[in-house]
Amino acid sequence: MTRHRPARGSKTIFEVFYERYQGAWRHYAYLYTGERAAAEEIVDRFTGRLMQNWERALEQESVARYAWTLYKDVVEHWLDERGDEPQLVQTAAFSRVARVAMDYCRGQFAVMEESLGLYSAIAGLPERQRDVIILRHVMGYPDAKVAEILGITEPSVRSHLRHARRSLEPVAAQHRLLHATESQG
Repeated sequence: MTRHRPARGSKTIFEVFYERYQGAWRHYAYLYTGERAAAEEIVDRFTGRLMQNWERALEQESVARYAWTLYKDVVEHWLDERGDEPQLVQTAAFSRVARVAMDYCRGQFAVMEESLGLYSAIAGLPERQRDVIILRHVMGYPDAKVAEILGITEPSVRSHLRHARRSLEPVAAQHRLLHATESQG
């Protein structure tokens, strides 16, 4: 796993790396599958694959970027094996509705309708923009954490966010227009 055997009781670099990112990997897999057991299976598969390629990962300019690319490959392969489509739209939309549920029913259906349209548009973004939007706005990570997970710089995160927001603006504007028209009628 690592080049040097750690002292008894200390953690390997791999273990530290795993502990740092496994929550994000699990949450992201859940958003794509809609099932906690599936997310666990994906993270387990990915962890095994990363362990097999750990020496190669350590040779990369960015271990996190290499790991994220490998991770996305495992997620896509898992979905392909089952003939499944990503459940991102439904899972993310309903996660948002669940967070809003504390306000009880007030506006839940409007939020769900808006979320479904927005998450459908997010699913159509280029891969890196989609990852940044999901990690930043769906999962709630700050820019620095998104950059760390993806193995890119914070300015790159902000650039991907800008481009994604430009692409998503027509969908958001359409929803604002629809809601304004409904409230006037």
